Amino acid sequence: MPTTERKTIESCLKSYDGYVDFWSDDAGDTEQLYKLRDQIHDRLSELNPTQKAELRKIDDKLLKLVGDNRESQSWDAVMLRKTGVLVKDERY
Repeated sequence: MPTTERKTIESCLKSYDGYVDFWSDDAGDTEQLYKLRDQIHDRLSELNPTQKAELRKIDDKLLKLVGDNRESQSWDAVMLRKTGVLVKDERY
């Protein structure tokens, strides 16, 4: 894989982790989290084993957030659950 693509994937993983770590029910930016995770989804075949393990850890944190916020009807919580569906439906 070219260095540029590798850096892009690493950047996406780092950003995704940051969005999950600092997610807030009223931040208004969860659509960006969804789009970022969707980009990673499109590049799953390009991830090396270490990156896949990192992605699983981040996804686990995201799914915990989904569970913790399943009652909220805020726009951010709805987008978070939509991201959770993407993660649950994925096989990597």
